[in-house]
Amino acid sequence: AVCSSLCHLDLSSNSIGPDGARAIATALKGIPALKQLHLEHCCISSSGAIAIAGILPHCAAVTHLNLRRNGIGDKGAIAVARNIAFCRALVHL
Repeated sequence: AVCSSLCHLDLSSNSIGPDGARAIATALKGIPALKQLHLEHCCISSSGAIAIAGILPHCAAVTHLNLRRNGIGDKGAIAVARNIAFCRALVHL
């Protein structure tokens, strides 16, 4: 990956939407060093949260995951909950 040493990504308060969240998820699969991902108030909705949840098994080093104020709904929350166990270093959700 181009940014394989990236450890902190904060795109909070940007209207990236679900398509942006899917693009970010694709890009982050190759960044195992990622420790903090902040996507607060990014309008990602449930489909974006599902995409982000899908990369959690590839991001075991994540300590902070912020998806607040995105309207992820039940489906998005369930997807995150199912994969959060892969983030063994997680201290802030």
